[in-house]
Amino acid sequence: MEKPSPSRGRRPSPFPGIAPYSATKHAVCGLVKTAALELGESKIRVNAIAPGPIDNRMMRTLVKEMSPEDPDAMRTAIEGMVALKRYGTNEEVANLALFLASGESSYCTGGVYTVDGGFTAA
Repeated sequence: MEKPSPSRGRRPSPFPGIAPYSATKHAVCGLVKTAALELGESKIRVNAIAPGPIDNRMMRTLVKEMSPEDPDAMRTAIEGMVALKRYGTNEEVANLALFLASGESSYCTGGVYTVDGGFTAA
């Protein structure tokens, strides 16, 4: 079981007014750990994926809402907070999901795995 959980639960937000959203991400992290402990004996693995800024419709909408007068400047500012200096792709997130769903991750449970280009490293 993988639950997408944006990296907001791993790093305090630099954007005002996002406390309720961030609280839900922290809740997902706790739920994943508890579920992993409760379901481990049944051989059920529970993990979450915490994507950072991803180049998709959701992120474009958020950027326009945060800075309607200059969304390009906002995107540049966000990219500047990412160690790799770019947004990720949906495919990069999907690759992590495929790994976690595969037998290659058979010893992974209770984890929150970031795919954020180093966004939470800062």
